[in-house]
Amino acid sequence: MRRAFSTSIMMLILPLSSTSDLVINQNVIEIKRLKGHIHLLDDHICSLENNLSVYNGSLVYKSAFVDNNVTKTFDNAMLAYNGPLTVVTSLRRYHTVYSAHYKGKASDMRLNRRVIHWLQSTAEGQRWLNTYNLTYIIEFPKRNARYYRYKKEYKKVVINNLATHEHIHIQIKKNH
Repeated sequence: MRRAFSTSIMMLILPLSSTSDLVINQNVIEIKRLKGHIHLLDDHICSLENNLSVYNGSLVYKSAFVDNNVTKTFDNAMLAYNGPLTVVTSLRRYHTVYSAHYKGKASDMRLNRRVIHWLQSTAEGQRWLNTYNLTYIIEFPKRNARYYRYKKEYKKVVINNLATHEHIHIQIKKNH
């Protein structure tokens, strides 16, 4: 397991509808209407801490379901990722010998428009891909309305009949 997911400070900023929402108690300002939500959110974070791990502040993965025994090169690339927060759903898998996943050179990330934009349209995303000799595709298991929307909007959108869900597939380029 890489590093434990931890949250030490959390800031919640919301506009106040009126000063009547505030209660001053021992130099602490409490927002009555948010107290219950903050408690629920705190419980949710505690539950996340037990179920998620991170490569760094940007990549979160379900440690029980992801084998992170990847190549050193791919590990370095994932550690250097500084794009939008995303969920890694798969790293190393052992069921298809010719797959980059089998060799520890690939990752699947949950389909996320911010990540796609970062990869396709920002200098930072392009630099990350080029520095680590990475490429990506956006995979769909079948043609549907969502597939056609993404195909119209983004590059590298493909059908993969073996895919179990829509996702962003990132891997080390085959010639490296």
